[in-house]
Amino acid sequence: MEELENMLQNIKGSYKDFVKGVLDIAKENNNLDKIKDYINNNDDITDEDILKYTYENCDYTTNNDDIPEWAQDDED
Repeated sequence: MEELENMLQNIKGSYKDFVKGVLDIAKENNNLDKIKDYINNNDDITDEDILKYTYENCDYTTNNDDIPEWAQDDED
C-alpha cells in the first residue's frame, strides 16, 4: 500500500484527498494491483485519469451520490 501511496503522490494534479480516496478504493476487492498496473502502464496520467479508471474498473462501495456525469449510467 505504501508503494501505491508514493506513486499517487507523484501523479500530476495529486492532492491529499485524491491519494486518500484512491487508497481507500485500493483496499477493497483486490483493487490494489489493478490500480498499480494502470499507473505503471500509462505515461503522463493525471489524477483525473486515475479517478476515471477507478470509477470504470474497480469494484468498491460508496455513499457518495455526487457521481461525475461521465460515470453515470445513460440507460433510462
